[in-house]
Amino acid sequence: DPAVASTSSWKRVAIAIDVLCYSFETIKERIAPRLSFIIENYLIPALDHEHPFVRYTALNTIAQIAIDDTPNFQKTYGHIIFPLLAQKRSE
Repeated sequence: DPAVASTSSWKRVAIAIDVLCYSFETIKERIAPRLSFIIENYLIPALDHEHPFVRYTALNTIAQIAIDDTPNFQKTYGHIIFPLLAQKRSE
């Protein structure tokens, strides 16, 4: 639910992202058609969240999905994610 991503409670946002992280490998066939939406509307915005734990959780989830969905993730999303991560690292 996109409302979770915009909620003021950082704990809710972090938990929602964690659930995705821990369940992705098991349900990736069901999530795959919506993965672009999830990345663009949940994970990328979470990298700019005001709370550091939410940012960490989003980064960890991106890394886990990249591992679980290798090489598809790198081929499909690498051109978006890797420059963004390099930018975040330098901030």
